[in-house]
Amino acid sequence: MSKSAISGATTLTRKPQQPSAIGSQPNLSNGSTTGSLVDSMRKVIEGKLAGTKLPTDRDRLSQELSSGVYLCNFANKIRIRAVPTVFTPSEANLSPLKAKRNADGFIAACKRLGVPEVC
Repeated sequence: MSKSAISGATTLTRKPQQPSAIGSQPNLSNGSTTGSLVDSMRKVIEGKLAGTKLPTDRDRLSQELSSGVYLCNFANKIRIRAVPTVFTPSEANLSPLKAKRNADGFIAACKRLGVPEVC
């Protein structure tokens, strides 16, 4: 903490966070864009899920991840049974309710793994 000599207000400075167990944290201070962050996260998911090839197009990637299946499987590769129930599509697309349950399961697993919430 430091005090401003003019106003007497106290400001807090944050220490850099340590890299997570999943991999090194992206360095956003060097001007990297959201696109490169999305690309690096796509590569991390592909690296953990052997044999998985996700699309590079952001719209198609969003559509692929929207069912939550890849995200739940990713969490389960980090910690076994992090998401105990993963709903997978049968012949058609996954219903919106089951996709939401997958997303909720992934978010709950992230919280249990200690991933900080970012607003």
